[in-house]
Amino acid sequence: MIIERKKLSELKPAEYNPRTISDAALAGLKHSIERFGLVEPIIWNKRTGHVCGGHQRLKVLLNHGETETDVVVVDLPAIEEKALNLTLNNPAIQGVFTEGVTIILDELQAIIPEVLPALKLDMIVNEFKDAGTNDTEQDQWAVAVGAPETREVDIPVSPIGGLVWRPSLCKTRTVRFISVRKWNEGSKEADLEALKNGKYACEPDLVDAVADELTTIILELMNNIDGWVVTNPPPGGSRTNSTNGHFATSVASRVASLCNIKYRTIFAPRIRDAGMSHGPHTKGKTSAITSDEDPVRANYILIDDLATTGSTIEECVHYLESYGSIIPIVWLYGNVTQYTDSTLIL
Repeated sequence: MIIERKKLSELKPAEYNPRTISDAALAGLKHSIERFGLVEPIIWNKRTGHVCGGHQRLKVLLNHGETETDVVVVDLPAIEEKALNLTLNNPAIQGVFTEGVTIILDELQAIIPEVLPALKLDMIVNEFKDAGTNDTEQDQWAVAVGAPETREVDIPVSPIGGLVWRPSLCKTRTVRFISVRKWNEGSKEADLEALKNGKYACEPDLVDAVADELTTIILELMNNIDGWVVTNPPPGGSRTNSTNGHFATSVASRVASLCNIKYRTIFAPRIRDAGMSHGPHTKGKTSAITSDEDPVRANYILIDDLATTGSTIEECVHYLESYGSIIPIVWLYGNVTQYTDSTLIL
């Protein structure tokens, strides 16, 4: 890496730069440079004289009366310069905060609280507050789906017991999703076996019951689903156990029909050990998400019948997120021993 000291007058902003900044964000950037210095140098292409990274930092330096700065020097043709310009700010190749950020934010709030608004770190606080939802949002969900004691629903024409109506906002390490039902504390292994049997047989009555409940949640929580597309994770081991088809695929297709929106098969089947979901029994086996065809740009309702760890939902959301908004919804979340690992939204 080559670093040189350059006069600001030698640094030409790229006229094509497709970035802008609000006054509030610029003020936060100014405070950051004043507090920490220019710890991320401007990137300058000596072949064209253009700034290809750091236009807003250059703006702050000029407004501050600076006349020179250290720059990272590159030597690129114009088209490569443009590619670098976009790459430097491409969110698709950047990381995301984990919930560990809240620990650091709490420390800052306790010791140097003034930096949170000044550096716009309060925006991160808001992002992680109450696991991505707030009381007003929870109240809206409560109105939409009703209290659990008034909306208890038995699965029709099915031997499966041990389930409760519990619309919840659940989360993996990086993804949040909606679940409709949970096992209750009295659930038995027999309930799990009954659900396995119903899934593997792809019982039409069970497909209809699950699809009806998912459709109820979708229509009551989403104001407008025109143009949305329903899809589901890749079919797994249960695909070959029934002449009726794959259970989750059948449910998702039925939901699309009930919602009067399109269904689209995106994910290619993957071979898995017989089991309910992606978990320890598939560890080390082929499980990479692949697609039968490239997703179209659209907003997707990603539907799965059952999630135990949420890892498959997480994989699918990250695969689809560059194509549009994703609403992941799972009918039954957890395993027969899990009862409290979600945030009730009623």
